Parts: sequence; C-alpha cells; structure tokens
Amino acid sequence: MTNHISHDSAIKQKDNSTVPIKTLGICLALIAAALVALFIFKVPVNTLFLAGALLACPLLHFWMMKGEHGRTMKDSQTKKG
Repeated sequence: MTNHISHDSAIKQKDNSTVPIKTLGICLALIAAALVALFIFKVPVNTLFLAGALLACPLLHFWMMKGEHGRTMKDSQTKKG
C-alpha cells in the first residue's frame, strides 16, 4: 500500500521556507504589546496568558483557513468525479 496524494485533491501552496516580513512584523508587534502591558501598565502575567489563549483560537483559525475562500465540499467532489 502506497501513500500517494491525488493531484486533484492536493492543495497547491507556495513553498516558502522563510517567514514573510508581514508575519514577522505582526509577531514582533504582539510581543512588544505584551511587554508594554506587562512592564508599563503592570498587567498580571496570568491575565496576559489568558488573553493570549483566548485570542490564539480565532487568530489561528484565520491563519489556517487562508486561501480557502469560496471552496466547498461540493467543489472537491465534482473535481474527483
């Protein structure tokens, strides 16, 4: 038994081995905002962790679903048949 992926069902993605500048900038800005909240506004660390956990779910959902706009299950079934 071989593990081959059908070319019809495979999602074409860019093969970028480096992090885009935009993504790096966003990550650095979030780290800077957390440090400002921690040291300047004296926000407790557990509050920062809770806020990060609550924001991680929707943000990761948007990131993972990037490029999936307008695709439905029917689209993938009609390509196979």
